[in-house]
Amino acid sequence: QLLLNKNVTRVFTRDAPSGGVRVHTSDGSEYVARYAICTFSAGVINAAIASSTLFTPALPAWKAAAFAKVQNGVYTKVFLKYSHRFWHDADYVLYAHPHRRGYYAVWQDLESGGKFFPEGEHLLMVTVVQRDSERVESQPQAETVHEIQLVLRSMYGEHVPEPLEVYVPRWQTNPAFRGSWSNVAIGTSPSDFEQMRRRVGGLFFGGEATDDAYNGFVA
Repeated sequence: QLLLNKNVTRVFTRDAPSGGVRVHTSDGSEYVARYAICTFSAGVINAAIASSTLFTPALPAWKAAAFAKVQNGVYTKVFLKYSHRFWHDADYVLYAHPHRRGYYAVWQDLESGGKFFPEGEHLLMVTVVQRDSERVESQPQAETVHEIQLVLRSMYGEHVPEPLEVYVPRWQTNPAFRGSWSNVAIGTSPSDFEQMRRRVGGLFFGGEATDDAYNGFVA
């Protein structure tokens, strides 16, 4: 049975291995099972640990310490559709701002070589990370488009048209994700990943953050 659009508000666990798990959702439903698997992102789990919400009782200190080493990073890909192509025919185009490192620095032609979209779609993507991502997520989209257009016009000239469509993902501010994917800190050891995967009572843990070989991918 697959249940969609269920917002989990509380997970109750017991220390005994066979103690069972009880889950509450925002619509007032309750689900009880002997075992459960938690694949929340590291961002969601760390936010829950910091606010002492979601898990009852609170997750043990050894698990909180392990998850603290894999805080979610923020990586935003802004997608833009234009009426015609004005950029270089290249997989990547790099831009170096004279004063701000990483400011709309990496551009991708999404139809270059027919790798992602067919020719004629006129789709361009630009990447920003961390502080720039947080700013882009929090400010009005029109302001982000204005910044992007200034960069493009400094690269290609004043003839650059306004985009027809824009999509700005907001991973950091989305409470279901709290970031893009785990960012493993220097000094994280295989035992930390073992602690992240280690179960608490009947609650098992999985997801990309818990895998020492494939973190950053779906696991």
